[in-house]
Amino acid sequence: MRSSLRCAGVGIAVLIAAALAGSSATSSPAPEGVHVGCPPKTARLGVTAPVTVDEVIRVARATIVGAVTHYQGRTERRTRENTPVEAVLMDLGFAAVARTRALLPRAKRQCGFGVARRSSPVLFHDGLSVIADATITKFVVKTDRGCWVYGA
Repeated sequence: MRSSLRCAGVGIAVLIAAALAGSSATSSPAPEGVHVGCPPKTARLGVTAPVTVDEVIRVARATIVGAVTHYQGRTERRTRENTPVEAVLMDLGFAAVARTRALLPRAKRQCGFGVARRSSPVLFHDGLSVIADATITKFVVKTDRGCWVYGA
């Protein structure tokens, strides 16, 4: 009888651990119309309603939260808590902020100047890295075919 209770207790503990792992590992589903990579050449830029800061953060976060990382032998899943938003710059090519001088060429190399200048970079603090000031940059651009996220 004791062994059956022990097995039942282990089974319940495994179910609870699996439920907790599943709830913390799953993030909100990616918003509809979010694509990863550069938009196709046929996608039109600047013909939709302007993008908001909240929308840019939501789209960029959808591609970061839930990603698995490996640092120094540890495997961890990114969450909103361990990868918080550090900064958002709207419309990179039209902004008059000093930090855009470094970000615009990076975006241009990846997707071309037309896409880069209409992109909004979101900088996330990499709380899982052993480097104190590690940053992850995601560029978000809105087209007539939805939002596109690119960058490393």
